[in-house]
Amino acid sequence: MPREITHEHYLQSTAFHITDEFCERILLLKEKLAVVLIQMPPQFEAGRENAQSLRDFLARLPKEIRFAVEFRNREWLIDWTFEELERNDVALCLVEGNWIPREMTFEAIAKRTANFAYIRFMGERDLTRFDKVQRAQDANLEMWKAEIERIKATDVFVYFSNFYEGHAPASAGKLKKLFGQKTVEASSLENQKSLF
Repeated sequence: MPREITHEHYLQSTAFHITDEFCERILLLKEKLAVVLIQMPPQFEAGRENAQSLRDFLARLPKEIRFAVEFRNREWLIDWTFEELERNDVALCLVEGNWIPREMTFEAIAKRTANFAYIRFMGERDLTRFDKVQRAQDANLEMWKAEIERIKATDVFVYFSNFYEGHAPASAGKLKKLFGQKTVEASSLENQKSLF
């Protein structure tokens, strides 16, 4: 979801026309469209006005698109939020990151709000190279594997930031191996050409 909607308008009605236009265009992706992430900034606090904006915004979302909301403020992980997400068939984005304690994220797994799950593996933004694993997170991935197995969903979408370990394709490959899925080593692929 464009930052203009989430970070500038905070999901308020002033962004409804932008949201409608975005959703209309994103539908052109057809079967290639997996999930649209609605990533909220940390300053989107769980107050009455923002809660009403969230409620109104979720109710307007087109049902033919899957959405997940990422909160970067732990105050949102309450029953009211889970009920609003479930009412609108929107997933809570489960994040491995600094914003919400891992224990709270793992507790949220039991409060399924949609028939799919969306997981993001983030990391400290202190890396400058992204061509190989810089900091191995194998133990963390093992812990997440156990939690992912608890998820009751028809589809589970998992995304990695390069900042998690330093090389998102390798991180994705590690998780796939943990689940016994076929992997392709990034080094075996053709070198990607530069845009510049």
